[in-house]
Amino acid sequence: MTPEQLQRLRAYHHQQEGYNPLPFPLGGHTFGSLQTIGYMEPNAAQRIATFMQQPAAFLVDIRFSPRSRLWVWNKSALQAIYCPAGDHLSRYVHLKELGNVNFKDPKLPIVLYQPAIPVQALTEALSAGCSFLLLCACKNYETCHGKVVYELVLTSLAELSGMK
Repeated sequence: MTPEQLQRLRAYHHQQEGYNPLPFPLGGHTFGSLQTIGYMEPNAAQRIATFMQQPAAFLVDIRFSPRSRLWVWNKSALQAIYCPAGDHLSRYVHLKELGNVNFKDPKLPIVLYQPAIPVQALTEALSAGCSFLLLCACKNYETCHGKVVYELVLTSLAELSGMK
């Protein structure tokens, strides 16, 4: 992917911060949307709820450890909301493989646990029209490992669509 293509994709991401359910355009193909959010961002709960109203929308928890001092952001609470009992489709998934193994020490570099397989799976699902909201705790996108995950998926989408 060229720097210009990556910049165009980043610009598209920043346009989506209003969480409008627009399709993800790339190389003549239409994909589902891909967005990131940190639950420490202002109005995160409302923005997640709005995103999840889309058909085929999934909340993907990319924290290495899906726990929080704020109970509502723990894995069990999110499962209760987005995986109701008796529902055949879970709209919440925790992907530890996309978590930052150095999450406890912000001075250390971002190192994703095992990203290859989940990045490929997200790419394939996006190409089938699914939309994903990547969830972590951070409120600053620029220093968050979610940015790394997002750009890995963008690169994979570009390769899939022939924009290498």
